[in-house]
Amino acid sequence: PPKTLDETTYFYVDTIDKLNNMMDHLKEQQELAVDCELSFISSLHLEELHVLNTVFANPKILKVSRNTK
Repeated sequence: PPKTLDETTYFYVDTIDKLNNMMDHLKEQQELAVDCELSFISSLHLEELHVLNTVFANPKILKVSRNTK
């Protein structure tokens, strides 16, 4: 059965350091949920999001997203 919300690990990433630290964990997952709801993206940080390509391009990881277009 799925884990309850209290049993689920989640990360709030608001710095580049947190993003980089989270990547090793993400690469080991079988599924990934992402909430892309945002009201502002700093153009200074857009170039840093390329690190997510490893995870999002991996066909073995199921991705579930919210508020994506």
